[in-house]
Amino acid sequence: MAQSIMKTGTVLLLTVVCIAAGFASATASEEFHLVTPEEHTRERAEGQARESRPVSPAGAPTIEVVAPKDLSAITVPVSIDIRFTPQEGRQVDVNSLHVLYGWLEIDITDRIRKYCEVTAVGIKANKAKLPPGSHRLTVKIADTNGLVGSKDLFYHVVEQ
Repeated sequence: MAQSIMKTGTVLLLTVVCIAAGFASATASEEFHLVTPEEHTRERAEGQARESRPVSPAGAPTIEVVAPKDLSAITVPVSIDIRFTPQEGRQVDVNSLHVLYGWLEIDITDRIRKYCEVTAVGIKANKAKLPPGSHRLTVKIADTNGLVGSKDLFYHVVEQ
């Protein structure tokens, strides 16, 4: 009888894990607005040009855009692959991630966490939609020592 209960429990646990995995992959594959048209309009109307942020401190994690390769002519929906590289002997603190849009620094971190795969290795997104025009994203990530790496990404979305 005990073996039967354990077998039933194992089957139930595997079923729950499979359902959860199916839900997670469905969420990651649906189209989503990385930046909404309203945010883009607000940024264009209110944003003030200013210099880029200072360079990240020595020893901070680095942030690299793997895809798309050409940020000067993006078509949507777009797949995005951003990689985090901590310095030797350190780890990336995924909970420290902040993604800000434009000069107004509209915080879109929650949207990134909802629709993208966010890990200590980086951010992967499929089917991200953005309004046509020029955009700026700032990605910030800290390591377990508290050093914050920051990178401004300037890109241009072309109309199709």
